[in-house]
Amino acid sequence: MSEPTYRVELEHDPTSSVNAVPWTARVVRLSDDAVVTVEYAQNRERAFDKAQEWVKLSTITPEAPSTVFLTEDGELLDPFDRAA
Repeated sequence: MSEPTYRVELEHDPTSSVNAVPWTARVVRLSDDAVVTVEYAQNRERAFDKAQEWVKLSTITPEAPSTVFLTEDGELLDPFDRAA
């Protein structure tokens, strides 16, 4: 079993006007105690689920960006044919 990396702090505030939801889930990175995201939900379980989903998504390596060139008519240009 690996060491914990994040801490999820769940807080209920029925008077909260933020996003009109009473539950907050703060995801805190343990290495530097930094809040990396805050999720809001109508109940504790949903707030935790959203925080957990963020942690899972944060491990995915983003794909490299790409560029596609189109003509004014929306036709795809060959990316290797710059003379067109």
